[in-house]
Amino acid sequence: MSRKIQRESLYTIVGLAVLSAVFLWGFYLPERKAGAAVRGEIADLQGTIRNVPVRVAELDLLRRRVEKRDAYLQKRRDSIPRSAEISAIIKHVASLARNADLRVTRLEPLPAVTSHSYQTLPFRIGLRGRFVGMVAFLKGLESDKRLVTFDAVSLKREQQDDASPIEADIYFSVYSGGGDSADPDENDASPNVRTADTEKR
Repeated sequence: MSRKIQRESLYTIVGLAVLSAVFLWGFYLPERKAGAAVRGEIADLQGTIRNVPVRVAELDLLRRRVEKRDAYLQKRRDSIPRSAEISAIIKHVASLARNADLRVTRLEPLPAVTSHSYQTLPFRIGLRGRFVGMVAFLKGLESDKRLVTFDAVSLKREQQDDASPIEADIYFSVYSGGGDSADPDENDASPNVRTADTEKR
């Protein structure tokens, strides 16, 4: 009798163990894995939703900057000629640098950008000389009859010495009223102009 009870108890234990294993591997673990995946997706969506106001604010700020720049250019319409000759601009800027006793190490046009009724003509110029010359050049370019804006100005001294020359890397833009006023073929002349200006001093 006791053996029969023991045998039935063993069958019961084995059956419970099998049922537990089936429940664990067939239902609990897959559901837990699926739940973790769902929670991860929810967290990603919540992060995306939280970033929406930030992106909207960034786009709104960019839009306001563009509108502000367009309004400024409308007011300075007289300073924006209908046509722009890149070679003439390069010669004029190089002349300003020479008058400020600066050596031109780089002077080249960058790809033009057309926006609405005007065209932005960006340039990059590298200069070397005294600080007073840099100030004179920047003031001369800023007071030019043509509208000029500065995109970036970087100044560094070669040595930790007040008498040491300063190297400048300047990005600036000139504007014209026509969308196709600048001749793209003139860009081919920029390396020759840059080399000539570099060798002059």
